[in-house]
Amino acid sequence: MAEARVEIAGRSYRVGCETGQEAHVQALGRRIDAETRALAGNPGAIPEARLLVMAALLLADKLTEAEAQIDAAGEGGGATAEIAAQIDALAERLEALAAGTGAAAE
Repeated sequence: MAEARVEIAGRSYRVGCETGQEAHVQALGRRIDAETRALAGNPGAIPEARLLVMAALLLADKLTEAEAQIDAAGEGGGATAEIAAQIDALAERLEALAAGTGAAAE
């Protein structure tokens, strides 16, 4: 097991992680640090535990919104498949008209 060092709200933390994931964990730490700095403006003005909870809630909210957008896009996938099927049917009708087979009346 590897270890990454992250700095959040002016404090340094050692965090265990899988080998090779150190840079990823440090990047996550930087995101959390950015959220805490945006909330606090001045480290120490808000108790650390409360600041971290607030940052976690904001990040969870952003994640929830992103997941909802992904779900909504996935639901639209059915409509995309339906449109593609209609385009295919139209293409077949056009090919039939061009060939003069009369199948276009179906």
